[in-house]
Amino acid sequence: MFATNRQGAHFSLDSTFLFDEMPSFRDTLTLAEPGRSERLRDPAVRERMRKEIADPTGRSFVFVWQVVAVETVDRPEHAELVGRTVWDIAQEQGKDPLDAFLDLSLAEDLRMQFVLAAPPSPKRRAVTETLIKSPVVMAGSSDGGAHLLSFCGADFTTRLISEWTPDVLPLEAAIARLTSIPAAAYGITDRGTLESGKAADVLLVDLEHLAAGDSPRYVRDFPAGSGRYVVDATAHHSVIVNGRLAARRRRHRDAAPASCSDQERCDAYLSEGSLRYPGGCDRPGDCDEDQARDRAAARRAAVDDRRSDAPSAARARRSGDQQADRGSGRDRRGHHLPGLRRQGRDHRGRLSTRRSTRSHSKPRSRKYPGPLAFEDRLAAAIEIMQQRVFDIWRLVSSVGTDSTR
Repeated sequence: MFATNRQGAHFSLDSTFLFDEMPSFRDTLTLAEPGRSERLRDPAVRERMRKEIADPTGRSFVFVWQVVAVETVDRPEHAELVGRTVWDIAQEQGKDPLDAFLDLSLAEDLRMQFVLAAPPSPKRRAVTETLIKSPVVMAGSSDGGAHLLSFCGADFTTRLISEWTPDVLPLEAAIARLTSIPAAAYGITDRGTLESGKAADVLLVDLEHLAAGDSPRYVRDFPAGSGRYVVDATAHHSVIVNGRLAARRRRHRDAAPASCSDQERCDAYLSEGSLRYPGGCDRPGDCDEDQARDRAAARRAAVDDRRSDAPSAARARRSGDQQADRGSGRDRRGHHLPGLRRQGRDHRGRLSTRRSTRSHSKPRSRKYPGPLAFEDRLAAAIEIMQQRVFDIWRLVSSVGTDSTR
């Protein structure tokens, strides 16, 4: 896959797990406030942190202060720090980089957001362009929400169209990379193209103003006050799923309220054209957090009741079908019942009874390929993927050679 979204790990010390490989950081950042901030101010704790962060052996995340930058701030007086690296700020303040980093975080109650990312590179962009142009490489890079506290790659779709077309890829080809090509690769036959008989899934965008946000922002819209990183986008007009309007553009970029407790924000959000009331409310007048929570719990309970009733209903149907003729050992449908005696004749022609061991249900014919067919398909898929990896390696190698020349 090729990545069109901007790379980097985003974090703030009020919620991150990126430092958990270092014991002194892990023991401190897992504390509740105010204990966390108190330990971050302790000189002895800072000295242990300094020694651990200087040793990158066996770590997944290596923090190089020259590429750790301030991404967003809460307080206006710190706005001038946005975009600057911790290293530059430390040099300006005459501090050790770790001390400068911790002091910056503490100055905003640990909510200052940082990004760990390599600076833009012409060579890396050339490699990405080559991958985008290759017909054997798919668009991707979103992890589907696996790292909610450090990364959001869902903007790759918007960025492919807004930042890489038409200079690198024609618009029609970029749309195919996001629709028909993935559908064909995964065997989804009723989606991917707008054709008669297929699902009418449509996204309407304003190409002239289409853009993704410069940096992700942290929102606390999950249960128990937990949060995630999201990337805003502009000029998405409407979303149509199966021919029905699912969402419409809002004239502002403010996020929907996390709950329905704020009546004014709910009304403002609804008046801008949203089709769904946040928090599960049915009408603007129902914008109450407790009502929304109760309504959601009732829906979950109804689903659970239906699931629990389904097996008992099936057992009742089977019990009715198995009211058998004890002489024949068969149910209403003529199937032999296990464990019941049925009449027959022995080799001398005399009547006898024997216990049935057959299941009452007829064997069903398989309508799917057997294990061997699946293994064949799997082997073929592996061979294709190996060939694609080799093709990508050749493309990357050729770009590196050309740039060296």
